[in-house]
Amino acid sequence: MREHDGAPGAYATLGDGVTYYEAAGPAEQIAIGHDPRPFVIVRGQFGRQRDRGDLIGADRSAYEDGVGIAHFIPVFLLPILISHVFAAWIVFLPVFLIVVAIYSPLFFGVYRIEQPSSYTQDGIFRVDGQQTNKGVELNVYGEPLDGLRLLSGATLMKTELEGSSNGVNDGNRAVGVPRFQFNLGADWDIPGLEGAALSARMLRTGGQYLNAANTQSIPAWNRFDLGSRYAFKLDEKQITLRANLENVANEAYWASANGGYLTQGTPRTLKVSATVDF
Repeated sequence: MREHDGAPGAYATLGDGVTYYEAAGPAEQIAIGHDPRPFVIVRGQFGRQRDRGDLIGADRSAYEDGVGIAHFIPVFLLPILISHVFAAWIVFLPVFLIVVAIYSPLFFGVYRIEQPSSYTQDGIFRVDGQQTNKGVELNVYGEPLDGLRLLSGATLMKTELEGSSNGVNDGNRAVGVPRFQFNLGADWDIPGLEGAALSARMLRTGGQYLNAANTQSIPAWNRFDLGSRYAFKLDEKQITLRANLENVANEAYWASANGGYLTQGTPRTLKVSATVDF
C-alpha cells in the first residue's frame, strides 16, 4: 500500500492565486500469483488509484493584449479522480502453436477498469458519470524460422457509461475507446548480410465514438509500416542505422477520438536514425 501526500503541485489561477490539493489518501494495489505447472503462470491484481484532476486552461494561462499588457486566464483544477482496476492474466511458457508451427509464449489476460467519464463536447470539458472498460487480451511472439521473428496481439474492449446526468447517456459506449485493436509484426534477418534486417507491421484499430451520446463516430482504420536496420562495428563502437516508413499506403484516417478530440493519422512518413554505443 502506498500513501500519497495529496499535494502534487501549485498552479496560478489569476496571476497571483495558488491552488493546492488538500485531500490526501491511499492508493492500494493488491496482487496474487499461482504457478500450477512449471510452464503456467497465473496472476491477478486489484488496484485503486487517485489521480490529479484535469487542469483546464493550462495551455493558455496567459495572453498579451494589443497594448502589451499581460492578462491571466483562469486555470481550474478539477477534483481528484479515483479509478479501480481489476486484472487477471495467464501465461503459458511455451506452447506449441499449430498455426505457425512454433514454440511460443502465449499471454492471455482479462481486465476491468472503472473510472470517471471525462470528455470535451461543444467546446466544454465535462466530467459526467462513470465509465467501465472491460476487455480481453491475447499476445503471442516467437521465431518460427531461424532469423524470422513474429509478434502479434489482439484486444477486444467493451465500454459502458452509467450515472450520467439524467441518465441520458447510460448504456452508451465511452468516448474514444475502440472496440478492438489488432497488430502483427515481423522482423527478418537478411541472409548473407550480417547485421541487416527488414521489418513490417500491420495495425488495425476499431471505430470510436466522438461524443457520449454516441451520435458521432470515426471508423476503423488500418496502417502498414516497413522498416530496415543495419548494425555494424566501427573503431570498436557498435553503430545501428535505421530507416522506417510509416503508413506506406498514405491512407487518410482519424487515429483517435480520445477525450472527445480528433487526432489525425500520420501521413506517409520516413524516419531515419543512427545510434552509437560507447
